[in-house]
Amino acid sequence: MTKTAPNDHTGDVDCTDLNAFETLLRKLREFDDKIIYQLNCAIPTRSFTVEAEKTCQDIQKQLLQLREQRMSLINRCIAENQRSVDAAMASGGDYLGTRSRLRMIRNETMIEEIVNGQTDKTVKERCTKEVIKH
Repeated sequence: MTKTAPNDHTGDVDCTDLNAFETLLRKLREFDDKIIYQLNCAIPTRSFTVEAEKTCQDIQKQLLQLREQRMSLINRCIAENQRSVDAAMASGGDYLGTRSRLRMIRNETMIEEIVNGQTDKTVKERCTKEVIKH
């Protein structure tokens, strides 16, 4: 049995709170971080009979859902922080802290690409092997 994806709480995060943003993003990446464990639990050794193809499809569906949640969160926080930077610049206020936060949130898009690539490789290798066996 695979662990289910967490509910979408991306709208609950205050994008000006970098700690809250990173905490939720870390929680949303837990499934990806534990993908090998998830696959081993869902598709055990040959002595067990499982529907490997269906299991792999279910895991990929959960991964897609989590990716959509993460990118929604990242994009929303980028937009909100960009508006804050623009407003502070227009008013002549201090925008360096907000600009720094915006840069850190933008960096998460690159991290997301790396996480997705590693997870895709792992799932593809394991699921292709299992589907061929059966």
